[in-house]
Formats: sequence, structure tokens, C-alpha cells
Amino acid sequence: MKHALFYGSLKQGEFNFDRFGEGSQKYIKTVTLDGYNLYDLSWYPGLTKGDGKVVVELHEVDDHAFENIKQMEAGAGYIEGKEKIDDVEASIFFYKGNLKGKPLIQNGNWTGK
Repeated sequence: MKHALFYGSLKQGEFNFDRFGEGSQKYIKTVTLDGYNLYDLSWYPGLTKGDGKVVVELHEVDDHAFENIKQMEAGAGYIEGKEKIDDVEASIFFYKGNLKGKPLIQNGNWTGK
């Protein structure tokens, strides 16, 4: 099992939640992290280091689903980073595409459309 932080379409209730198999993700808790900027890219958000905040969900993800999530994120222009929540090291995915002109989500909480 792996731990991951989701702030977009992989959150509970969003369109990619459980995309890689029902029960492949287990929600643990929601936390707000400082030091990040979250941008609205329409169907999904983009995350960078910054001076704002982001609302994330900590999930436990089975190994097979996690590998599929990593491939999906890489294909969409994201790279994996790490963040520590309590005593858990979790993966978080940063957007490496062009964010020029994209709206900043001030409250750091993206909700799908």
C-alpha cells in the first residue's frame, strides 16, 4: 500500500475517484497544506510550490492502482513529489505544464465540474 495526497479529480466524489478499481483507494483524512498554489485548468487543477495553500485528501492506495495513477499523472504533465503528513510520507503530484493565464484557486480547494 502507498499513501497519496489528492487535490483534484481523484478526491472522493470526483470523476476519477476509484477509477482504478472500487476499493483501490481508502480515504484517511483531509488537511490543508501551506506553501502551494493551486490553479484551475478546467477539468482538473494544477499544483505548484508557492505562497498559498491547498486542501488535500490523504488516501491509502493499493500498489497496482498507485502505479496506474502515476502513469495517468505523468501522461497529463505531472511529476511526483513527497509530503509528510503526521508520520506518513505521501506522494503528491505537481503540474509541470504552462500555467500562464490560468486562474489561481484562492481558497486552495478545487471542486470538479
